[in-house]
Amino acid sequence: MEVESSPFESSEMLASFLASTPFLEESWRLCSFANSAKPRSFVADQHGEIGYLAFSGFQVIDRSEPSRGTLVALDEFRCEQLFSLLECDGDSKGTVKVDAGFLRLFLEFHKRRDFQRQIQEFLGKFKMIILTGHSYGATTASLTALWLLSYLQSIVSPISVLCLTFGTPLLGNESLCRAILRKRWGGSFCNVVSKLDVVPRLFFAPLTSLTPQLDLLLQFWQVAMASPILDQFVEELRKQNFDEFFGNIKDCVRDAAQSEGGAKNSLYWPLGSYLFCSEEGAICLDNAASVVKMMHLMLEAVSPASSYEDHLKFFQDHTKYGYYTKLLSLQFLKRININSLSESSYEAGAFLTLQSSGIDPQVIKCSSNSHETPSSRVPDPTQKHSLSEPLFRGRIFWEQSL
Repeated sequence: MEVESSPFESSEMLASFLASTPFLEESWRLCSFANSAKPRSFVADQHGEIGYLAFSGFQVIDRSEPSRGTLVALDEFRCEQLFSLLECDGDSKGTVKVDAGFLRLFLEFHKRRDFQRQIQEFLGKFKMIILTGHSYGATTASLTALWLLSYLQSIVSPISVLCLTFGTPLLGNESLCRAILRKRWGGSFCNVVSKLDVVPRLFFAPLTSLTPQLDLLLQFWQVAMASPILDQFVEELRKQNFDEFFGNIKDCVRDAAQSEGGAKNSLYWPLGSYLFCSEEGAICLDNAASVVKMMHLMLEAVSPASSYEDHLKFFQDHTKYGYYTKLLSLQFLKRININSLSESSYEAGAFLTLQSSGIDPQVIKCSSNSHETPSSRVPDPTQKHSLSEPLFRGRIFWEQSL
């Protein structure tokens, strides 16, 4: 049995698919539970043949970690065997590297018996595993996904892995991104990022210059997820010089976006698809240079001389993913013409599946209802067709419902 790589041919298809399913809302619900649980915890749940594993975002981080913002090769932690399929390019510039602090955090989870028991239970029970996390916990979800993808491909398993993160920091370098693209795993990673969230942009700037404000923000976000009473932290935040904090981040993101090749001058590199959300709508991108430019453009919408109230929006946007996931689903439902749905539940499901894949179901339906004999509608195996051609695959899918 052949192991299937990502089933999504484009970032638009991935975004439409996610908006048409409960995956995003359910993932965020579990992230919220994980954020409020005890330190270094994870939350597991299941829905049908899908298993969910969510990692805490705020309570798992040791703020005294000296290696935050430092990239290391996998062999420096002697864990390259866990990611054996992430091939290196063969020179120092091509070595796959990840953030040392985030890698150490993942390895702590990997050594735990409860974590291993949960993974083994999922592998023996489900056809699909969704790994999710918020903030710094999102990096643990991503590394767990990379480990599972490597393992499943090595044993030729058909189990699907999907990693959905919210407000994730950048995890690794360009070589990591290239290695994942070579394995065709890029569509297995979707990072949801809100318009003003600073966490996905942090690692474009030297963290040593941001440490005092960043440590306070981590505390603020942790309290914000657990309690609406923030007066004490709001007053403390007012005392900090966040004009310099945000100015530094904006400058570094702008430099990365305007440099040749997008993020070429940055040590850190975007991984997978990025689903950018705002009040106005959403856009999904999978090109690293385009992702960095979008991060820059969204921040540029805020004036350099912003008031404290504007800065507070930066702080709060990191915790608003529950709102954005609901908004995405609502916007998707508004695009659907309910009157065009068939009374047949199977045909209606096929219609919505095709529409979420960016295929016009009416084109497929009209073609299938043409005056062709059944045999003439069977694809000719002697002709070169690929299931990666959306229209051809959609035609087959629709005809299976007739």
